[in-house]
Amino acid sequence: MEWVSEGFIISVREHGDNQAVINIFTEKYGRCQGLLYGRQNKRNVPTMQVGNLVQATWKARIENQLGYFLLEIQQDNSRHIFSNYWASYIISAAAELIYRLFPERESHVRTYKPLLLLFPLLSKSFMHAIQEYVKWETVVLADIGYGLNLSNCAVTGQSYDLSYVSPKTGRAVSESVAQNWVNKLLILPDFLQVSDEKSLSEATESTSIIELLHGLNLTGFFIEKYAMAQLSTTLSLQARSRLINVVNTAIKQHKERSVTKVGIST
Repeated sequence: MEWVSEGFIISVREHGDNQAVINIFTEKYGRCQGLLYGRQNKRNVPTMQVGNLVQATWKARIENQLGYFLLEIQQDNSRHIFSNYWASYIISAAAELIYRLFPERESHVRTYKPLLLLFPLLSKSFMHAIQEYVKWETVVLADIGYGLNLSNCAVTGQSYDLSYVSPKTGRAVSESVAQNWVNKLLILPDFLQVSDEKSLSEATESTSIIELLHGLNLTGFFIEKYAMAQLSTTLSLQARSRLINVVNTAIKQHKERSVTKVGIST
């Protein structure tokens, strides 16, 4: 058995003295696992970084064997980490989500293609990069059957004045309708109301930093309620939690700077 495909490295685990067990997320074959020989080889060390896009050749004697990989780097996404500290948190969170939610050897084209767009955007600003990651999470939810309907109000059908999301249905709710149930609803950030006709790379920079947290809380609620609840594990999404901590820290720093500016002006 043999196949060749591009894919993203989503996990690397040492195995033996000079081997590694690699998980790669490909468009056609989904999440696939295999051995990589020569883990400490100078050629393999920079290639087998989580988030890198590689051309993988997988070989095995029979289909249900672990098999082994030969890797050639196509896109070094680890380079973003050196220029933007948040890039590593986004890459780790995305890789963890794929590893935990998608069964092995199950194709998820709907998630794979937006991922091709997401990682190159890690060179953009903090606000832009986090927005794009949250949008990608909505795609993951839709791919596994828990898509959110954020285009119109669940009660009135109107496509404007949308401010909240029902935790029961995943549908948007308008500001006027939500008045009596605000405490029971999830906040819908403005950047998730971008038209489907626009690409993932067209997020605005006018978004308030607190909206990044609202976005992560929104998608995180449905990931935990539906996706993670179906898995026979009590493990949490630790990489995603670290990304939320980064956003919380950025919000705190933003507030401190705002207070300092007010103090100077007075």
